[in-house]
Amino acid sequence: MSLLQKSPSSPVSCHATGFYPDSAMLFWRKDGEELHEDVYVGEVLPNHDGTFQMSTDLQVSSIPPEDWRRYDCVFQISGVKEDIVKRLDKDSVESNRGET
Repeated sequence: MSLLQKSPSSPVSCHATGFYPDSAMLFWRKDGEELHEDVYVGEVLPNHDGTFQMSTDLQVSSIPPEDWRRYDCVFQISGVKEDIVKRLDKDSVESNRGET
């Protein structure tokens, strides 16, 4: 699972890949509560090796940086009891933009 952001004004995308079967859920939550506003959930897509991938985007432009740690991306897959959770913070978000 990884967190990606193209630019400071773009949403943060939470991306999960390499899972099987395709019955999985990926969602954002704030303070432990599932979010539905400012969230885009993508569809489950196949990988070339028979596994699957999916992503969900969170619009962060209105979230103050000090509040980022209140947000988590949660991955749930059928048959696995424990969720995989990735906390949103500046250090965990990957980007392809250069440092200024």
